[in-house]
Amino acid sequence: MKTPHVAASLIALGIATVVICAGVITGRFLQRRYIHVLAPIIFPQKNQGIALQKVAFKQPDLLPIYGSSELVKPSANKAADLFRSHPTGFSVFPVGKAGAASLIILQKLAGVGSDLRGKKLAISLSPSWFFKEDVPISYYNGNFSLLQAGELIYGEQLSFSLKRAVALRMLQYPETLKKSVLLTFALDQIVANSSASRALYYLSMPLGKIENGILRVQDYFEMLFFLLKERHALQPRAERSSSAMDWDNLISRAASQTRVHNDKDPEPIGVEMGQKEFAFGVRSAHEWTDFELLLRGLHELGARPLLLSMPLDGRYFDRFGVWRQTRALYYTSVRALAEKYGVSLIDFEEHDQDEDFLAGHHDHLSDKGWLYFDKALDDFFHDRLGSEQTIR
Repeated sequence: MKTPHVAASLIALGIATVVICAGVITGRFLQRRYIHVLAPIIFPQKNQGIALQKVAFKQPDLLPIYGSSELVKPSANKAADLFRSHPTGFSVFPVGKAGAASLIILQKLAGVGSDLRGKKLAISLSPSWFFKEDVPISYYNGNFSLLQAGELIYGEQLSFSLKRAVALRMLQYPETLKKSVLLTFALDQIVANSSASRALYYLSMPLGKIENGILRVQDYFEMLFFLLKERHALQPRAERSSSAMDWDNLISRAASQTRVHNDKDPEPIGVEMGQKEFAFGVRSAHEWTDFELLLRGLHELGARPLLLSMPLDGRYFDRFGVWRQTRALYYTSVRALAEKYGVSLIDFEEHDQDEDFLAGHHDHLSDKGWLYFDKALDDFFHDRLGSEQTIR
């Protein structure tokens, strides 16, 4: 008597499976077709998912760049716009939004996983991440992706010791862990690090992979729906042009324009309380821990990163008595970690007193500042970075 119900259930399951497979296949096809058009655009599915990022790393003419609000803030020379038409043979693929600091970027890159091996990418560092003990919790919560975090914890690309160090930091943000009891359980077992807890973690991995498998399917469908909705506004092929980039002339023209700098920004960056408090903030910032975890992750994933650090706004710092020797705490610390892991770094310290390099928030690039970043990206992509430029 139950046979008809079983048959109907199997048919329904079969139909659902076909629909899911068709959706994933269609999503993959459309992502490959539109990847170059989507590359310069920042939108939620791109930031929070992994499917499109994986496709980007497979393109020989795309250079992914990860960062924070500087990638979103409008600028005449922002890399996403300047390289949109592949003027020197490539375009950039920006990933990020306001408040995306090192721990979030690590989760995104862990989501890409093995597709990172041997691939170039750039990471834009915001110095203000390192000026206070903690990056605001709301920044982390607003950038958190359960899919990306799950790929880090349940993936097989990173060592257990690195996962444990990351888990210790992730547990400091309990609001995000409400999204998955399973992920919270795994983090607790990793941190406990006993024989029994390790066994429980590895026993939970199949369930974690199933949960992440469901999230990956959801990621494909969200991208599919986005592309179907926006298809009329997107051209399958990105426009391309070949033009010589006269960087010196471009920078000179940008520098001649009036600087717009709001010194009354309502959100202090950490320097306003004076030299002693600033030095304490830099020395005690948890972001140094997260940044080193990011560098460890890049090493284990086999990536080839370039770190681009904005300079400090020296003239603004001088107003509060935070002099050059104190600002050097940031430069020497970031260089030391880059050198420790053999990662290329350009910190632009020579522009510490350059009033045309930064704008608005004292931690955002001006039109001129972006051109320096753009030139570095161009040199990096074309293997023109000299040894004296890499770690300095």
